[in-house]
Amino acid sequence: MKFHRLLLSLALVVCCTVAHAEAKPAQAKPALDDPNTVVTVMQFTANTAATRPQLQERMRAIRDYLRTQPGYVENVLMENRNSTSKPDYVGVSRWKSVKDWEALWLKPEFQKLVSSVAEVGTLNPGIFSPVKH
Repeated sequence: MKFHRLLLSLALVVCCTVAHAEAKPAQAKPALDDPNTVVTVMQFTANTAATRPQLQERMRAIRDYLRTQPGYVENVLMENRNSTSKPDYVGVSRWKSVKDWEALWLKPEFQKLVSSVAEVGTLNPGIFSPVKH
């Protein structure tokens, strides 16, 4: 019985090692302070407490669309935990260039997603780059 357990453990180690060796290396993301990338912040505020769920749904649709676009690096949606201040949410994204971000805004599909936010809240975008020392 001990031999059987040892053999099973060895098989698991071999399988995990082979799977790890065959895994493709992750593409390196540019450093956060890479001056060639830009960070965008989209501030979302719901019109009312009742429209928050709809706003969240529309923010997720925007997030999912961003992730398919050329020049996209990474993004995250965050909720403001201070209930007395606005915006309610922010979407922070990183792009390889300002041109990639600007090209996104010209696409009718994206314009439609942004317009849908206006039905339940507001959206204020901004573009940021690292502070140079």
